[in-house]
Amino acid sequence: MYFKRTFFAILATLCFAFHIASFAAEEHRFAQKVPSLCSVLLASDIDDVAIKSSGVYSFYDATSGKMLIKKKLLVSKKDSPLIITATDDKAITIGKKTFPCNDIIVVPNDNTSTILLEGQNYRGSLRIRSHGSRLDVVNEINIAPLLESLLSYEVEDNISSGVLEALAIIYRTNVYHIFFDTPFEGKYIDPQRLGYRGTRESLYSSAIADAVVTTHHCIVGEESPVGDIPTIRLMRPTSSPRQQTLAEEYRHDDGMPFEHCPAIPMLSHDEANNEFSIASIAEIDHDDDECDAAQILYEQLPHSILLSLEHLAADDDDVAFR
Repeated sequence: MYFKRTFFAILATLCFAFHIASFAAEEHRFAQKVPSLCSVLLASDIDDVAIKSSGVYSFYDATSGKMLIKKKLLVSKKDSPLIITATDDKAITIGKKTFPCNDIIVVPNDNTSTILLEGQNYRGSLRIRSHGSRLDVVNEINIAPLLESLLSYEVEDNISSGVLEALAIIYRTNVYHIFFDTPFEGKYIDPQRLGYRGTRESLYSSAIADAVVTTHHCIVGEESPVGDIPTIRLMRPTSSPRQQTLAEEYRHDDGMPFEHCPAIPMLSHDEANNEFSIASIAEIDHDDDECDAAQILYEQLPHSILLSLEHLAADDDDVAFR
């Protein structure tokens, strides 16, 4: 009898220890997979955002694994959204409660919801999806305002710090899926069309969080292997050997390195049909002002970002933007 009680006591202890270990691993998985609210807000220079979708949300301190708040939210015309504020890297306010900014994460109760965030300078969402034993996060941002500012940019002017900041924001917030709102409604850049391999879900959950932005000017680079989308691609320098060596491998047709500035496609806008097209691809001298402008963009981006610039691999000078 004594041995039986001892056996069950040991078994219960082992089960409890396994449960605690599993819980700790789960919280560690959150910390690894889910971006913190602080990082999203602070990297984007956002004063505050609001969770605008109804649901039950659990806020965790990813460092300790402790649940801070479990909040049931019913967003309607009468109910106010939940306001989240991160004023610095030390504190974050969720509703009326303030916590240390220790990589706080928010997880919807069903692990499949989209958390809609909206602030004065930010419109986007954190889409958290469940894939078996792990969570994948798609961080989406509306870049229509950025596109509009880039399309109105004149090459002769200096590239504004605002444009550089916007590009850096897109990089730092780990955008996996770039989408267009009006006047680009219904159009988005598919990662698979940009040369990535694998399913859409695996692309989103990969460590490669490239931000791809269509611009008016200063798109330079060799012939793109990925089709007819002119892109500025911001890459993590350490995300893959290919990306690490991309700048080193860059060569123009005559073998000149990047500094000599190759062709710049010009993106034009047909307002009547609300379509974009490549109006011309002009070979320019590396002493040209336009080339200098492109070089300014390259040099002024944060050192943590490897900027790869590509242009169309097109046979004619007028290719429809898709």
